[in-house]
Amino acid sequence: MRTKILLHLMVLLLVIFLMNSCAKPNETVIGYIQGNIALNGGFGDVEEVLIQISEINVNPDDNGDFYIALASGTYDMTVTLSGYKSQIITDIVVNKDETTADINISLEPVQNIIAFFETEGYARDIFLTDQYLYIAEDQTYFSIYDIISDTLICHYEEDIENARLISAVEDENLLFVYDRYGSPGGIMVFDITDISNPLLINSIIGQTGGIEDMKLNSLNDGRIDVLWTHENKYQFGVYDTNEINPWIGSFDFTLPNSIMGFEVADTLLYFGGEQLGLYIAHRETGEIISTTDTPGEALDVKIVDNYAFVADRHEGFAVIDISDVETPIKIYQEDTSGYAQAIDAQDNYLAIASGGGGVYLYDISDKENPQFLDRIDDAEIGYTYKVIIRDDFVYVATRNGVYKLEINP
Repeated sequence: MRTKILLHLMVLLLVIFLMNSCAKPNETVIGYIQGNIALNGGFGDVEEVLIQISEINVNPDDNGDFYIALASGTYDMTVTLSGYKSQIITDIVVNKDETTADINISLEPVQNIIAFFETEGYARDIFLTDQYLYIAEDQTYFSIYDIISDTLICHYEEDIENARLISAVEDENLLFVYDRYGSPGGIMVFDITDISNPLLINSIIGQTGGIEDMKLNSLNDGRIDVLWTHENKYQFGVYDTNEINPWIGSFDFTLPNSIMGFEVADTLLYFGGEQLGLYIAHRETGEIISTTDTPGEALDVKIVDNYAFVADRHEGFAVIDISDVETPIKIYQEDTSGYAQAIDAQDNYLAIASGGGGVYLYDISDKENPQFLDRIDDAEIGYTYKVIIRDDFVYVATRNGVYKLEINP
């Protein structure tokens, strides 16, 4: 009896299997959308526009046309391009075997952008003079642009593997580039007498691993102070062009923890001390005068008058009254989207590179009460690394290149 029951069950399962195997598979109901993307001015390339709909990411052709197959349904579509205002088109209906046509979109450029300097790698650091913009390109080399004509002068593609920091002393015709992962990694020194053809002439090796910030100070006699931070050390030495061997080594001050961006003002040093906030130290001895805690991680600092403006990573930025360097007082804190990692200030303006939050601009006529002016987010200009204010403009280093923005009060 039990054997018959098992036999019947096996026959039943076989019948069910055969019925399922003979059934027609589910067919996806397909429709289409069709349209065109146009760029209304600006510096963009229409083929780099990103169209996102459902889980599909596509780019239009060189005429801006696109044609996408989708399952039947209702969709929202996002259209983005660095340097332009993003657009979202909602409730696009797709029907089986039909084409929803004439989805035509015109992208408007971000009004503040007045120039764009293209790079091959991420623009990790920039240095600006009256005529030239120097760009350190992560994962590649470095570029030099003429900012009067907005033209590329040089894209250097030798001797460097990963340019992270860059600075120049044009009076001495020298350019210093930090190569983070070179063989060996160090600060490469170039002769830029011919700005279109930099020549590698020297390198600074030793205590150059993991440099976070680098600054130069010309002593106007052929000697140049070379200053940098790495790990928990402030490193300094003199590059002397009067000598056959211009670099003889460096000295250092050790801080209690890792230090990042820094500022030199007269006889004092100001350090972004990550979790421990702002350090103020004597320039000659390295002795710490004071430490001011901030709620985030102090990554960069800029001194204006008697105030320190601090990029405080996930907590935005802080303003610290340093009129008494022994007892500084934090008087203002404001959060920003993304991670505030670089900061610059000039006269009445403040700019913050906030990583995935884009760039923020403030009026600091009243240093103790900054007033928000504008924000250009990362969807419009890309992830931001560095900012420099010059007159009524701000230069922003991003993963897409370098933008020159006009500050609109």
